Amino acid sequence: MPSSGSYGSRRNHIRTAAGFSSSNSQVGRSRTSTELNRRRRGTATAGDEQPNKDRTRRVLAYYTHAVVTFHTFGIPLSAGLTLEYYHNSLFLETRLSQISLIVGIQWLGIFALEDLAWRAYRWKHWRWTYMAVSLVLVLCHGIIARDAKPWGLSLVMRALTGFCLGFLRSMTLRCLASHYNDNAAEVSMQGGAAGLLGALVHSLVAWTFLRMDNYKGLAWANFYVVLFTLVPTLGGLFPAREQESTDGDTPKRDRQIPRLMHRKSTRATQSLPGKFGMQRNTSLDIIDDCFLLIGLLLVFAHVVVWPIFFPLLLSSRPLYEYPDFAAYWLLGTFGAGALTAAFFARPWPRRGLGVVNTFTAAAILAGSLLIIAAWVANFWVWGIISVLYGLCLGPLLALHMKVFDLLCKYWTKTRLFPFGLGIVVFGGVSVAGLMIQDLGSGSVALTVSGVVMLLGGCCMAVGRWLKYPTKYVVI
Repeated sequence: MPSSGSYGSRRNHIRTAAGFSSSNSQVGRSRTSTELNRRRRGTATAGDEQPNKDRTRRVLAYYTHAVVTFHTFGIPLSAGLTLEYYHNSLFLETRLSQISLIVGIQWLGIFALEDLAWRAYRWKHWRWTYMAVSLVLVLCHGIIARDAKPWGLSLVMRALTGFCLGFLRSMTLRCLASHYNDNAAEVSMQGGAAGLLGALVHSLVAWTFLRMDNYKGLAWANFYVVLFTLVPTLGGLFPAREQESTDGDTPKRDRQIPRLMHRKSTRATQSLPGKFGMQRNTSLDIIDDCFLLIGLLLVFAHVVVWPIFFPLLLSSRPLYEYPDFAAYWLLGTFGAGALTAAFFARPWPRRGLGVVNTFTAAAILAGSLLIIAAWVANFWVWGIISVLYGLCLGPLLALHMKVFDLLCKYWTKTRLFPFGLGIVVFGGVSVAGLMIQDLGSGSVALTVSGVVMLLGGCCMAVGRWLKYPTKYVVI
């Protein structure tokens, strides 16, 4: 029988060995858990990097489209001061109807190449196309700055400028829409404020040089502004990745809306009871859609007549004011329009008031203001009307593509719609210039423009009432 001492020593040895093995197992478990935590942290870090990159790409695409829209709508909207200088100083022997062709063709070019830009965007080398068109745009401004005296050269270069601006805007719009469900109509609303802000800046630049009778300096200023703002946009053309569904980012929910096919927004129609939620092809639906579409075209035909011809009319009879005062009022017009364009593009006004309802009300108010300005020739009345017209111009310019997207139920592949907008704007500007030239006064031109816009707004109101005759519905 072993002694107690030997037994105690052997028991202590067993306890020590057990403690050593347990400590080794604990250390092993702790090391394993540490390695797992490191792996998890590494996986989470790698998973978080891609959503951050996607978010950066979206921001860059947004600001790229904003800069391009800044020039696309800013240059033709601010052409009123230049048109007045052409008519009274630079091209004295050229008829007003011919001078107004410059602005009309620019607006035609802005909307005419949307389908071509969509096709170029689907090409794998579309960035090279963007760079080539940007280079042509800068060269056009350089040629105008070099020699702007020949009438034919100025007409061709400014027309080519409009086509280039429209192509670049459509391409950046497609790039931005790729991040938001390929819904070009939805993201187009964000460009209205940028376009009117561009009109304000370009008008300020034009006023600064034309008041000193320095058209050459204005041409070179436009050249450098376009050069140093369009070149940086080449680094912001980042479309969305094809597979954008990671754990740390919100995946795209609907990828069924094809590019450039103006179709009703699924998210918008879910909250609208009635015919927008039903797929019914009845004759009444076609009739009220026709009312809405015809009204939209009538409104857009004369929407830019006031800012383009206002400086010329204010400096002509019966007011005979200095063109500087027209520049002051135009700055207020475009500033007010930028504010309302940014406001009505927000989610709350669209959900509380409705895009179609806002557009219809703005069209009726704008047409009424033009009729009042035609028959009340007073400096202060025209100035106040100009600012109020800017408040209407903001939603009209920002929401027009979304309005058509909501209305177009049966013509889901109408790619000619942007080209049709360009034609009606070209026709409205040309007809207004011809009437001012032949009659020697702007009262008839403003009356016709106001009546057409008012009639278009009423057609849209009738079409909306045919859809919902008994109650108010947010459309």
